[in-house]
Amino acid sequence: MRSYKAIAGCLGWPTPAKPLKTGAPVHGAPPALILQSTHQALAPYRAGAAMAAQLPGSTVLGHEGDDYSMFLLSPRVQEATSRDLTTRALPAPGTTCIG
Repeated sequence: MRSYKAIAGCLGWPTPAKPLKTGAPVHGAPPALILQSTHQALAPYRAGAAMAAQLPGSTVLGHEGDDYSMFLLSPRVQEATSRDLTTRALPAPGTTCIG
């Protein structure tokens, strides 16, 4: 697949996006760790916060930057993710990693 098709698909072409109802909480799901960069163009930080609001007990771990590869590049994000996966311990709400 050519990269322009993948990017265009993310923008809603050739099929328009169908927004989901927002604000409805998900019942029965465990709290989640949501990784979100602070300056992503196609996935704004507020989208991570909105997702966390729908999953009771969830936390957004912010990463200062505009990349999607925060798990690969940030030891702090790797540590927080590993801790969540092994102990279900989430970082404090509002935590942002720099680097």
